Amino acid sequence: MVFGIAIPELQITNYSDFITFISTLTPTIGVTIVSFVLISSFWIYHHEFIKVKCLNIPYLWLNIFFLICISFIPFSTSLIGHYSHFFLSEAFFGLNIF
Repeated sequence: MVFGIAIPELQITNYSDFITFISTLTPTIGVTIVSFVLISSFWIYHHEFIKVKCLNIPYLWLNIFFLICISFIPFSTSLIGHYSHFFLSEAFFGLNIF
């Protein structure tokens, strides 16, 4: 997830430019932290699911679908972080978390 934080190629020559640069990254870092916390909670639920003694193919496919939904969390969190004023971004995030 942290690979999603790209460092733009800027010529930073002084400390105030660096502070400005870091402040522009703050929303992206915040979205990454929120994504990480959400994925961590789902990862815990995933491990609880694995403790089931008797798994068959439908349960395994359900678990794979669950993991696919988890893989979209950084995207949906970033989407709502940048475009929260659009209902569709909130609906996509809500559907992803559901």
